[in-house]
Amino acid sequence: MAQWATATRQHLDFVVTKDLLPIFAVELDGQTHRSSDAVRRDRIKDKVCASVQLDLLRITSRSLDKIRDGRTIIEYLIDAYASARRLGRSYWVHECDAGCGVHPDQPDCIPEVIDYRHLNAKLRGGRLTFPNDITGDARRDITLAVLDGLLADWNLKSFTFERCDGWTEAWAWLPVRSGGYLFERVEVRRHQFPSLDPCDLAMDLCWIDLADDTRRLANGEPVIHRSIDITRRFNKLAASRSVLRTSGQVEHCTVGGTWLNDHYCLWPPACSALHAGRPQHDAATAASPTPGEQTS
Repeated sequence: MAQWATATRQHLDFVVTKDLLPIFAVELDGQTHRSSDAVRRDRIKDKVCASVQLDLLRITSRSLDKIRDGRTIIEYLIDAYASARRLGRSYWVHECDAGCGVHPDQPDCIPEVIDYRHLNAKLRGGRLTFPNDITGDARRDITLAVLDGLLADWNLKSFTFERCDGWTEAWAWLPVRSGGYLFERVEVRRHQFPSLDPCDLAMDLCWIDLADDTRRLANGEPVIHRSIDITRRFNKLAASRSVLRTSGQVEHCTVGGTWLNDHYCLWPPACSALHAGRPQHDAATAASPTPGEQTS
């Protein structure tokens, strides 16, 4: 009885139902959602959802607002969830060449849930597109920010990785023309939520956060990060490799290859530390910042 009393007191940001039965739940947390009380409450919610087999998706993002963005995210997730139920057994992975005639019910065929984000649609002229991409408006806003002279480049630098505690992180940054960078970090945790790759979802949300940063930058808000600060983030991450889900190397990075080499070289200020065979220390990164940079 005590467990049920605890369960009935838990609050979830969004619960999607069908015929009054819950299907899945979503929690949207801000970047300040780090207190010990918040972590304890989240663990209780995770256990409650697991005990009743309720799929839960938890998203930690700076700019996502439950009132402003909640409906858009929930509608996107409903479509993704429905696609998993509708298409999950329609596609198969064969351990032999395509067209070999192996029946899906045979042991060498494995059912695969198709990633909703990567479903293709053909446009006029034969060009393929991804109709389920939620970053269209964000990419447009970032392109306009480059044309308006706010950003130096629209080529996003980014990577994703999985932590051993089940969370997926995405880091992304864009250079500001006056100096410094826009930098965002998004975390996603999926509890049996089908049809969405958490790496792709986290990266898409990074695009949305960075687009919000460009609007704040245009309004003169302090959103610029110094290269020193981002280098320290890389050093801290490199020092904590033991907390990442690894099998020799992290295999979940979007740029592929080895974790340390690829991602240190994505961030040029840390390359010298890589070649030296160790992370840079703060004293080594305390060089003068690029003109125009400021601490956000």
